[in-house]
Amino acid sequence: MAALTDIRKRGLTLLDEALAALARTTGLRGTVAAREPKLANGARPDAQIEIRVDGKRLPLFAEVKAVDRVVGLATVKNQLGKHAKRGVLITPYLTAELADHCRKNLDLQFIDTVGNAYLRAPGLYVFVRGERPPAKDKTMGARGGGTATALKVVFALLCKPELLNAPYRDIVETAGVALGAVGWVFFDLHGRGYIAGGLRKRNRQLLEPDRLIDEWVTNFPLKLRPKLNPRRFQAPDPRWWEKAQLGHGAYWGAR
Repeated sequence: MAALTDIRKRGLTLLDEALAALARTTGLRGTVAAREPKLANGARPDAQIEIRVDGKRLPLFAEVKAVDRVVGLATVKNQLGKHAKRGVLITPYLTAELADHCRKNLDLQFIDTVGNAYLRAPGLYVFVRGERPPAKDKTMGARGGGTATALKVVFALLCKPELLNAPYRDIVETAGVALGAVGWVFFDLHGRGYIAGGLRKRNRQLLEPDRLIDEWVTNFPLKLRPKLNPRRFQAPDPRWWEKAQLGHGAYWGAR
């Protein structure tokens, strides 16, 4: 429950950042009219926003999601369902290629937090692409990489590199994290140069794995280990472990 609450808070922050970026690059002002409104068909979008255009308000239903692959864009389009024409994706960052795919292939409106946007309505057409996020230090960010959840995902990717291009649900099952958290971790790793590719299926590549391991080792005792409920045990025979039978693919380790 705490993890779900944390993800929702990030989504609300991302929504505010995206609307501020839209105002910066286009001059259009947007406000949040409702959080998680219940629509007549029973759907519950993440938010309803309103964009001011020539004194009028353009209502849109927003899905807040970190997306870094074409398949993720198609998923959002399906989630918006019959409200797709009045729907909009709110996301941290879309590359120029993904922005083009939204406009040309999916007709999916979007706003990201660095100022890229695609909006169309009677009397309104906006398409901004190519805006880039500011350069970041190669240290784990508080939103994507510097959390216990992110460390779990990174550990899974380092141990099983094949997960890099696996469905998110496979990563969730292996790492034991919430589904909504995986996208944030990939965006963090991609933004800091640890991952390349991702526009098509099975073309992600892990860069500088040794450096990522060093970073993980540094952050593990500070962010993740305290939450694993570590315990200490004592045995009467100090050499008991030499004859112990380990199962479940376990290995002996040391601090």
